[in-house]
Amino acid sequence: MKSKIQKFYIILLVTGCWLLATASTQAASLYFSPSEGNYHFGENFIVRVNMTTDTAVNAVSGTIVFPTEYLEVIVIDSQSNTDSIIDLWTQKPSFSNAGQNGNINFEGLVLNPGFTGVAGKVIGISFRVKKIGTAKLTFSSFSILANDGLGTNIGGSITPANFSLLPKTNIPPSVEELQTQKEAKTIARKITEIEGYLQTLGQPQPNETLRYWQILPFWIQISILALVSIASIILLFAILSFGIIILVWILSNVWRRRKDFTRLLKYVILNIKILFGKTLIALRLAEKEFVDDVYYAIEELKKDLKKAEKHPSFSKITKDYWTSILRIIKRFFTKDSVQNGAATQDVENLSEKKWKILKEKNK
Repeated sequence: MKSKIQKFYIILLVTGCWLLATASTQAASLYFSPSEGNYHFGENFIVRVNMTTDTAVNAVSGTIVFPTEYLEVIVIDSQSNTDSIIDLWTQKPSFSNAGQNGNINFEGLVLNPGFTGVAGKVIGISFRVKKIGTAKLTFSSFSILANDGLGTNIGGSITPANFSLLPKTNIPPSVEELQTQKEAKTIARKITEIEGYLQTLGQPQPNETLRYWQILPFWIQISILALVSIASIILLFAILSFGIIILVWILSNVWRRRKDFTRLLKYVILNIKILFGKTLIALRLAEKEFVDDVYYAIEELKKDLKKAEKHPSFSKITKDYWTSILRIIKRFFTKDSVQNGAATQDVENLSEKKWKILKEKNK
């Protein structure tokens, strides 16, 4: 019995050690580099956020806080042409120098097979010293996701960075400080040049869809393009074939009913001829009636002139004149005997017998 209990404790101890070892091997950490140092008032320096992991990582995010009383962020180095391990930023690194505590936010992806290694650079931050004292950088939140298909958070502990901020001095900076300042200026200049170049060309930043497309493997891009091309060809063929079928149907119906269309066309032409003839006759009648009415008005006025030569009274002349005017107006608005003259002959020429002959000729 005692031996069984001893075996049980041994197995439990071995299992615990194995679980502890497994957990430790799966842990990944973010840390600042450098994590400490002395910098002078007005000086610029760069702090890198690095990651170390022995398990493949495909996503990392975090929020860094810093005291704005002592430090201010100048620029964040996150461009794709640097040595960052991040392939795609789902949240482009941003910073704020407002408030008592400033913040720096970032969230990015590492494409398959993920990142595994030591001191992998995530971002570089350029700071400027604003005030003498001490400043502390720390993570308020962070996550490191394993490339295991489950998004397991394997983030471990975080070590803050502490910096001593000293008065301005005339002592020449060290080689390391000169190199850090040079890197900060180079990064700031490159970012300024890139932004100016994009503004000059008027080209917006590529959208997320285009960026995802660019990171797809070449064979997937070719496959998608091939499928889209095949689908387009099939759709175009369907539209063209349907159009041809409709065209053949229309032509066959026109050809089958060609006699009906011919008779309809003749009927339309005949009615146009009849309408045109009636219009000419109506115009001729109107012309003759108008001329006759004008002659009538002239004759009436001649009569009034002859009456005026006989020296009648003024009232009689006035009365006879307005009586003539009323007769002239009435004549213009009524059909007169001109229809019994030459115009009547034109109407008779278009008798029912003539119309029947015209229709027979157009059949």
